Amino acid sequence: MSGPHPNGWQVGMEVIIVLTERREADVRNGTITKIGRRWITFRHSAGWAENRFDADTMRIDGGQYGSPGRVYPSMAEYEETLERNKLWADLRGRIGYQPPDHLTLDRIKAIHAEVLPK
Repeated sequence: MSGPHPNGWQVGMEVIIVLTERREADVRNGTITKIGRRWITFRHSAGWAENRFDADTMRIDGGQYGSPGRVYPSMAEYEETLERNKLWADLRGRIGYQPPDHLTLDRIKAIHAEVLPK
């Protein structure tokens, strides 16, 4: 594929590589070296062998095993994902078995429709 990918990936683009094989994420820099329809090839800034990630899911190819991590277009997007996940975990931990008194039936229906997949 010549030129940038429809999702915005480009050869030479700096990306953030987040490896999650261990308990703590290993965050590294990388550079895109090749663009395909599905797979985007990248190289870690320290120079280890090239690897690839799915252009849509941003998951690094783990072969027959689970993905060893994910690629983000920027550190800001990675940090936003961390904050989003942290807030969601906090919300999940605070939701009780009974709805809060201040939420009306209509508001609960609206939240239900927004949160659950269609």
